[in-house]
Amino acid sequence: MITLAYFTTKFICRLVVFPLPWRGFTTFLNVIDGLALVVMYMSLIVNLVNPKEQYQDTFHDAVHSLQIFRVFRLFRLVRHISGFRILVYTLRASMGDFLVMLLSLCTGVLLFSSLAYFSQDSAFAHIPDAAWWAIVTLTTVGYGDIYPSTVQGRLIASTCAITGVCLLALLIPVLVNNFLLFSSHYVGIERRQNSKKELFIRKQTLVSPK
Repeated sequence: MITLAYFTTKFICRLVVFPLPWRGFTTFLNVIDGLALVVMYMSLIVNLVNPKEQYQDTFHDAVHSLQIFRVFRLFRLVRHISGFRILVYTLRASMGDFLVMLLSLCTGVLLFSSLAYFSQDSAFAHIPDAAWWAIVTLTTVGYGDIYPSTVQGRLIASTCAITGVCLLALLIPVLVNNFLLFSSHYVGIERRQNSKKELFIRKQTLVSPK
């Protein structure tokens, strides 16, 4: 109750001091906090109304599962970490490459799942099973729950695995280069800001009377 009251007061105060209060409801972090508070109040009300069914497979479980929104509050902490901000900028800059890779992955899944299914391998009874196997193989995860047993099926699986490695090898260098670029740019900005602060302190020291 104390924690809920604290977060509620903090949320209301944040909206009140916002330059445009109605826009405060549309920011990502405030939306997450609002949803988390709504879920917490729902859970509290449900437990107070019918506490005997708190641990049964009823509506309580659905309400408690929504409390995952509280995890997203960590974004308020990690946004102050420079490495996280650089990672976000990197992902935004690489969005086009991600889309190309996603399109290539979907094409590969359709191609190799069809080949695996029509190879008359007993491991692939349905197209969805073959598609699941193709996704796991292309992403180099390799659960091993479904695998081909015939010669032609293994040839298709080998080609699928090599294709997945090549797709990852094309994307990873792009991410690394963008991350290094934004990292060096951020370090340069920090150095300039530190230099300005040092220069300002020196000027204040010289101007101040002895």
